Amino acid sequence: MSDRKRRALSALAVQRKQDCLPGYRRLSDFHGGAYDKHDFVSPWTLSAGNVDADLMIILQDWSSSKSLEGPFDEEAARLGHTPGLATNRNLKRLVASHFGLDVAETYVTNMFVFIKEGAMSAPIPLRDAIYSARKYAIPQIEIVRPRTVLCVGSLTYNAIRVAAGEARVSIRRGADTAFNLGESRLYGVPHTGGLGMAGAGGTAAVEAMWSAIAAKHRRRN
Repeated sequence: MSDRKRRALSALAVQRKQDCLPGYRRLSDFHGGAYDKHDFVSPWTLSAGNVDADLMIILQDWSSSKSLEGPFDEEAARLGHTPGLATNRNLKRLVASHFGLDVAETYVTNMFVFIKEGAMSAPIPLRDAIYSARKYAIPQIEIVRPRTVLCVGSLTYNAIRVAAGEARVSIRRGADTAFNLGESRLYGVPHTGGLGMAGAGGTAAVEAMWSAIAAKHRRRN
């Protein structure tokens, strides 16, 4: 089963590497493709690629042209993320605190597979996010078949919801608006950066949301 999943995910990664969305760039366009020397849809999966995981985490997007055009980041290329970023530290802490897991025991990917122009804060139109969600995020869910999927950030959650035929919702209601895709139950949680957590009501509100979702995850065991 695991080998079959890996083959399917690798095929999806090949599709991603060949795909092109107008207005965006490919991951391989930077530093001679040094960030894309792997067989995953998202580099993040290098550090969290348990294809049999019960918990899957889908982040928004991996980087931007302004960031990747800077000096080559060997750590990010090797690990698929930058451990020192507050966003990633918060994510790992929340996974450990509420699910009792190291992030390496989960499956982590990104909803948007292309590289946007400009800074990391540059917006991604919903229509483009839906395209990527439909072609890459949902197929990964269907291949891995985790019990629970956490969609991190409003755009991530709503792009996947709309791609799956659901209505858009506020990320503050992410724990109460879950829906199913096959065997998986999908929830929305706020972006784990400082602004995302503040916009969702602060750290206490985010902790409460994660706690509620983790409790539901355990009940589905």
